Amino acid sequence: SSSSSSSSSSEVPVPPTGPEEGNDNLGSCGKEEGDPSYAYSSYPVRLSNGQIRLLVDDLGSNAFGSIWGQTRSYANVLNNNEGGINGNSWLLQQLSYLSFNVGESGENIALVQGANNSLWFQPDESGGWEPQFTARNQLVHNTVTAEYIVTRVNGQKMVFYDDEGSHANALNGQLKSVADPYGSSVIVRYNAQNQISEIVQSNGSESSTYRYGYVAGMLERVTLLVNGADVRQVIYEYYGNTEAGGSLNDLKRVRIGQYNSTIGGWELLRQMAYLYYKSDTLPGFKHGLRYEIGPENYARLIDAGLDPFDPNVVGPYADKHFEYDSDHRVSKEAIRGGEKVYEFEYTPNPDDPGFTDYNIWATKTVETVTQPTGLLKRTVYANKAGSTILSKKENAPGTEVWYLFYRFNSQGRVEYTASPSAINSVSEPDTGAGNNSLLVTLNNTSGLIQVNTFYATTNLAQGEVATYLATTGVKKGESGSVAVTHRHTYDYHTVGGTTIYPKATETNYPVDGGSGNTTTYRYCYFDTDNTSMGYFGYLAINSDDLGNISSLEVAEQNETDYNEASQAILSTNWQRFHDATGLGRLNGPNDSQ
Repeated sequence: SSSSSSSSSSEVPVPPTGPEEGNDNLGSCGKEEGDPSYAYSSYPVRLSNGQIRLLVDDLGSNAFGSIWGQTRSYANVLNNNEGGINGNSWLLQQLSYLSFNVGESGENIALVQGANNSLWFQPDESGGWEPQFTARNQLVHNTVTAEYIVTRVNGQKMVFYDDEGSHANALNGQLKSVADPYGSSVIVRYNAQNQISEIVQSNGSESSTYRYGYVAGMLERVTLLVNGADVRQVIYEYYGNTEAGGSLNDLKRVRIGQYNSTIGGWELLRQMAYLYYKSDTLPGFKHGLRYEIGPENYARLIDAGLDPFDPNVVGPYADKHFEYDSDHRVSKEAIRGGEKVYEFEYTPNPDDPGFTDYNIWATKTVETVTQPTGLLKRTVYANKAGSTILSKKENAPGTEVWYLFYRFNSQGRVEYTASPSAINSVSEPDTGAGNNSLLVTLNNTSGLIQVNTFYATTNLAQGEVATYLATTGVKKGESGSVAVTHRHTYDYHTVGGTTIYPKATETNYPVDGGSGNTTTYRYCYFDTDNTSMGYFGYLAINSDDLGNISSLEVAEQNETDYNEASQAILSTNWQRFHDATGLGRLNGPNDSQ
């Protein structure tokens, strides 16, 4: 189905939100070469849209090799800043959900998993779904099981309730299950109120469980249990209607504890506090994060006998202090009690380019940093997809200017990255005078330019996949010839009609025009249709030419042992050349040599 029958009022970050990034507690796949650049300030604010990048890991574990956790993300630029089980404007990375009928067209689906790393899908021409922007994740609607299935590039699958099935409306778009690339599954359990009550990972008699508790519809605590025993816990408190530090259901305090079996109770490890603006009066907005107070400064406030929730006293102790413009974008950020101040000014392009106008600027952001050593200034021109087109840095306004320029192909991936030495001149727009054009002229024969090429069509026999990175290289100036430094090919694997394309080979060319050195990747996949788990099989031994290392293969195996708290305590790595035997453990998933 290419459209949905109902809408969603869930909180959705304003697009674009970019590729997956940040921590890996959801198994995110990170960036690949050729992905666009997204500019952030040092304490980070996204310069293209003024979105705060605030990720907090309250809990985390790596049970049976599958990562899970409790990661909060604050979003100031949302379609609706009121709502959320973990406080107004707070999103949970692991408890992702689908939001239907969103975006400019009102027809898209968003996988909401954070302020800056949510994923967007749009209807394709065949009645299905395709990723918007440069993501490669895939979305399939199974109308028989009433599910949407998101497959990441690394093979991880996330299953969500659709918005058309016979299940309760409260479950529409909610997480149903997760399977990692290695065959481990995450079981999601709901309570009678259709709230997630448990996330369970298990292997035989061993288990790791996240247990969720609620009060008045708000997430009150999350407890990590290993084999049924308490290990760690996070407790959340929220503001009421009459408190100075925030409005109703704004996240107030976070307390993290560890269970001590000796005393039979919980020991407090750390506390954090958050204060908010209470009205839509600049420089704030209702539910807008005003002060972030981390564990160390929370302790300093308590030691000084001060109330960590009194906005009149916490300023000098705050890790971060935010102010906003009328569009909820960060206009000013002070860190460490005002030790360093960042100011942001945003200018839109009056021509209002679209999401696919990748080489036309949509927002100009000027970042000014005030610090004890003087002023720093950065100007970033970003397209509507949030990718940086031009970055201009100045040690002081008007002095020592450095440019970095990006040129994109029709899919929004970076074709050119021009270093400062390659840029001949820059003509910036003057919107007040009616000039909206940004013109960058490159040197013809001098200066470093990094060049990426991408496959135009798919030829699986040759390892070529359309839109995937083919080569990277460098050249001197725009008219220079390209010296290829890397070449890539891809494998493929299909399950349930969904295909992923892991890297097959990577050839590195240390000398221009040389034959290069090639690394070949081989993959072994779990067989879920029967009891056979599959393995590489025996590697051929080149007994006739043992001294020739030019085409040797290296087999590698990693094994990690964890304690009862899901903490890694031992990591062992085995490697051997393909023509060596009996030199250590190297087994397939079913323990076959």
